[in-house]
Amino acid sequence: MNPFKDKAKYFLEKPILMYIFVYLLINILFLDNFPFIHSDESWLSGLSRNYLESGSPAVTETFFNTYRRFPHGIKIIFHYIQAAFILLMGYSPFTVRLVSLLASCGILYVFYLVNFRKTRDLSFALISTVVLSLDIQYIYASHFARQEILILFLMITSYYIYYRNISSMLKPVLLALLTGLAIGFHPNALFISAITGLLYLYDIFIVKREKISSLAIYVLITGIIAFIFVAISFSFDSNFIYHYMKIGDQFGVLETPSTKLSTLKYFYMKLYYSVSGTYYTPYIKFQFWLFIFSIASALYCIIKNREEHYLAGLLLCIAGINITYVVIGRFNQTSFVFQVPFMWLIYLNLVNRTNIKRIITFATCTLLFYFSIFNIYPYLNNDYEDYIENIAEIVSAEDKVLCNLNAEFYFGNGSLLDYRNLHYLKDNDLNFEEYINSNDIEYIIYPEEMDFIYDHRPVWNGIYGNLYYYYDDMNEFFEENCTLEKEFTSPYGMRIVRYMYRDEWSVKIYKVN
Repeated sequence: MNPFKDKAKYFLEKPILMYIFVYLLINILFLDNFPFIHSDESWLSGLSRNYLESGSPAVTETFFNTYRRFPHGIKIIFHYIQAAFILLMGYSPFTVRLVSLLASCGILYVFYLVNFRKTRDLSFALISTVVLSLDIQYIYASHFARQEILILFLMITSYYIYYRNISSMLKPVLLALLTGLAIGFHPNALFISAITGLLYLYDIFIVKREKISSLAIYVLITGIIAFIFVAISFSFDSNFIYHYMKIGDQFGVLETPSTKLSTLKYFYMKLYYSVSGTYYTPYIKFQFWLFIFSIASALYCIIKNREEHYLAGLLLCIAGINITYVVIGRFNQTSFVFQVPFMWLIYLNLVNRTNIKRIITFATCTLLFYFSIFNIYPYLNNDYEDYIENIAEIVSAEDKVLCNLNAEFYFGNGSLLDYRNLHYLKDNDLNFEEYINSNDIEYIIYPEEMDFIYDHRPVWNGIYGNLYYYYDDMNEFFEENCTLEKEFTSPYGMRIVRYMYRDEWSVKIYKVN
């Protein structure tokens, strides 16, 4: 018996594994091109690199100093996963984005299992998985080095396990472990707990196929794991709760429930019209109308037949996600991907009831493929590589610089200081010149977006804070204490998405005299 031959035969007999492998290879080809590199990615990976270089998770980002940061353990597992990939493959956008892409492969397989379990139709389960893989919002999340896609993997796995025929004692333990594990990726673990909680309540009080003791076990074990992460955070920072709430306040977490609820409407309007600040927001009007139709149809089916528990469960998942938006008050465009698999499950379940399900799914795949190409094609240039090459002509990776955080992948750990620090100069009794000199900054890499933000203040003050307090001092410092070494154009000279590719934006490299 040849074990390698047997494994190859197993692989070939599993079309879903072959498809996911092809999906992985194709996406690797443009992984570091689409979407554009966002400073969130270098922010998160920069902290992961600092874990490695300091040998401890009780650290903060090296690119912030006047912008005070405090260590905590809430995202510790995510950072260690990134750190492992950085250790193995080096520090680059491709490396940290590969983590997200691999997680998306896992989601596709679980999504396939969910569909097959419901339909018992291998070919329909496969084409259903193709549908999800072609969704532009899903592709975007799969290429973005943030935690959403990993949280989604744990979320869809939790959903799959919830409906498996598992003992009433084991199931809540497994679900609690997955939810607790998610806390080590991001506080967005709350989305998973909301979904699981609603499914349990529905099955306890409506369907009457679950026991309240199972929900109690889930809550208890999840709470214990959450307490462990909080305890780790307190070991890093004795004022953890105060500092964490202060950060949350900056993002509207502490707003009143009525304010949060009213913001939900604008959240969806921005998604529909592809309006954003610095995040890439794809064209998803097609999916929007399709999902609205699917939700309306699912509600009609449930009203007509109270035994439609599968559709009811999916609607509860979507409801749980939206309730969590309002509870935490964070309406980040990147979190919309949490709803995408559940929306497609509703749509595909409805399609499966028709006599032309394969024609409809094929047409859906064709349209999704077209819209994805439409969204992806403009970003296939190597703009980021050109951006870094222009910087590298003048500045070495170890030189101390003041620069936009999106260039952090090029620089050594601790070499770059981000522009966000300048917003806190006044709080630290510093002016611009004192900040540059006290930090031994050798080069200032200046994007034209700073001038744009200043000229259009206060509209874009949320990006770097109010530039008014230091803008004139900064330009005076350029004139009197710097030499312009190079000027080039790049989309990375502008982080505001609506303007990024509309005009040519300059990046100036000043050497501090």
